[in-house]
Amino acid sequence: MNRMFFVLGLLVLPQLGGCALVQFSKRVEPPMVDVTRVALAEQSEEGVVVHAMIRVQNPNDVPLPLVASEYMVLLDPNHSFTFDDKLQQMLAAKGIQEFRLSAAFATKGQAVAEATYHIRGLVRYEPPGQIRRILTDSGIPLPAVAYSATGQLAP
Repeated sequence: MNRMFFVLGLLVLPQLGGCALVQFSKRVEPPMVDVTRVALAEQSEEGVVVHAMIRVQNPNDVPLPLVASEYMVLLDPNHSFTFDDKLQQMLAAKGIQEFRLSAAFATKGQAVAEATYHIRGLVRYEPPGQIRRILTDSGIPLPAVAYSATGQLAP
């Protein structure tokens, strides 16, 4: 009788352990980032402000903390703006969030309507789990998703 339970245990235990292993090792996919719009927001004799909208989508069943955003906007001819931002936002499981990124340029009255823009950046996120926390505490950078776009400024 004990032998039967032992054999049954040998048959069932790997099945249960396998389920736990699959659940534990489920890969967290990086969020998807798209630039949805870049538009001229303000204009004066001294300069302009451009707003870029990015949409961040979480394909995972778990929420992802978005911790930082780094971006650069280039506006022809020869104007650039770089910014690092602490997002500190929670992206819900299967959720979508939009962020407005602002860039200011000293154009000194130069017309920029319908100018060509180039934007590129990173969104840093923190995957769930104790291993990621240990890596972060050890100084290993958080993963990031890159995005970029080129086009004409919307009015």
